[in-house]
Amino acid sequence: MASQPRLLLVGTVHLAPQGEEQLLALLHQVRPACITVEVSRYGLLFRQRQAPALIARLDAVGAQHAAASEALAALRQQLLPPFEWRAAQRYCAEAPEGVLAVPADLSSISHELLTELVEACEPENLEQLVEDDFRLTRSHIEQVLLARKYLRDAHLFPWHLRPAERDQLARRGAQLARVIAGHLARVAPRPLVHVGGYVHLLQAPEEGLQTLASLLTAQGTPFRSLLLGDRLPPPFAPAEAAEPADEEPAVPLRPLAEVGDLLD
Repeated sequence: MASQPRLLLVGTVHLAPQGEEQLLALLHQVRPACITVEVSRYGLLFRQRQAPALIARLDAVGAQHAAASEALAALRQQLLPPFEWRAAQRYCAEAPEGVLAVPADLSSISHELLTELVEACEPENLEQLVEDDFRLTRSHIEQVLLARKYLRDAHLFPWHLRPAERDQLARRGAQLARVIAGHLARVAPRPLVHVGGYVHLLQAPEEGLQTLASLLTAQGTPFRSLLLGDRLPPPFAPAEAAEPADEEPAVPLRPLAEVGDLLD
């Protein structure tokens, strides 16, 4: 008889408005002994030391250009510690002693992504953003519907990734799988929750394309997964909570964003 999964993968849509409170509530339901989060040590240090000056710059521009508030707010959110990490930290503070939150992503890749974010905050780029009335993100509900669509059928995801994107996905997946495996063994038999972007939960449909979920499956590591906001699956959910999910709202979808945006 196969052992019950002790690993729960929670997929998120980054910058979700209610994400922190939703995740905190989920963690109190599951009561994990460890939470691994798709954020790097470098990323956390950057947001502590360098982000405040950039946020002040954004706030100054926003005070003069109210029309660009949506794009500036999205940039500002990316300069703050991600809600996934904030919720994990809050849970550790509220839970019994000994629960650990672990930044599990690669600092080298975080450095690349945050360098791009710093460039976006340069005065000339902010000026262009204001002039173009640019919108960084689609509506949250559209992102959630897309995530559910791809988690139901990973073949629908636009897997035509550039070589650099494939390499980044594989490197991050391998790093996350290593960190998860080490802490899963350490906290046995208690559960571990991993929190990160939903793309890493997709089962890659072709050989040679690696995601976290694909690697865990290949290694024979049993796990369950869900999109944040959906019902907990067994064995993590109380029996009375195992009811059919509500139907999704019918919201028209605009064309898909650049694939690279989904990999952050």
